[in-house]
Amino acid sequence: MFRRIPKPLIALIGMMLITPQIWATTVLEMNLAALTDKSDRIFLGTVLDVSEVSVEAGGGTLTGIKYRLRVDEDFMGNVATVKGQKIAEVTMLGSLKQYHSGRTPIAGFPRLEIGKDYLLMVAPEGPLGLTTTMGLNQGTFSVYADPATRETMARNGFNNASLFKGMSGNYPDSGPISYDSLAGAIRSELGN
Repeated sequence: MFRRIPKPLIALIGMMLITPQIWATTVLEMNLAALTDKSDRIFLGTVLDVSEVSVEAGGGTLTGIKYRLRVDEDFMGNVATVKGQKIAEVTMLGSLKQYHSGRTPIAGFPRLEIGKDYLLMVAPEGPLGLTTTMGLNQGTFSVYADPATRETMARNGFNNASLFKGMSGNYPDSGPISYDSLAGAIRSELGN
């Protein structure tokens, strides 16, 4: 037996599947100040687990990807403590089939890998409990050790392009930035 799904929801899903390139080109460019201001949660964490969940929407069901992360540094927002460890969960649109194939439901959506470290600037959850990072890959920073210097670096999905545009300070136009510099800029924006 089929469930009846509203036509507007079918149209939206169809647009996302047929023309993913359009979504990638219509993301609003935001600098660090805007990303920080609009975020609901900001934290540095390591992806522990990825699972698929079902979300009821308009009489039908959507699939979501739930990322479970161990939080190493919490800048803002609520983070749960489980057995003495800070844990955050972020549920985004998608399926495990897409995840394992390396695809995302919409171009520009973040795809977080198990065992990797990320600084995430998470958008407020929608009414279905789904969210993503602010500006999609703009608010998703891979955090890694530079092989040459061993310094901890951070780079978002747009190679930090325009991340500090219009902001005062001595920041690069693009490219990786030290994690300490990024964390300090976020703390400054938050008034910490």
